[in-house]
Amino acid sequence: ISISTFGSIEVKYSHLNSCSCPGSSNNKWDEYCNNNGKKVCGICECFDPWRGDFCECNKTIEESNRLCTPADSNLVCSGKGTCNCGICSCYLQANGPNTVGEYCECGGILCNYFDMKLCGGPKRGECNCNTCQCNPIYSGGN
Repeated sequence: ISISTFGSIEVKYSHLNSCSCPGSSNNKWDEYCNNNGKKVCGICECFDPWRGDFCECNKTIEESNRLCTPADSNLVCSGKGTCNCGICSCYLQANGPNTVGEYCECGGILCNYFDMKLCGGPKRGECNCNTCQCNPIYSGGN
């Protein structure tokens, strides 16, 4: 490659056909990949039917998505998350409260405050799907 404007710079490169990289396994079955795949350059290459970052899931995409879809909807993870082996991972919000719930169905944390703390603080309760769930000795809507 040669680039010129007021002068010139010449860059020479060569492509390596094959190279070894750290984090590869010579074993057909690798414990890092739950013995369901082999590690290549630090990443699991899963054997069929296994999937996932560590070959931990043997569900089909269809079965996994069915487990991530609420009965009253046709949206996987309510359209607010991704499904990995039948479990929703809700998207994180850059601004505002995060989406929560088994199917990412709760649109953030919209609970009441008491003593300037959400649901009165962790000692009193916690916000669960926009409703304060009080600890045993406390009651109320805050």
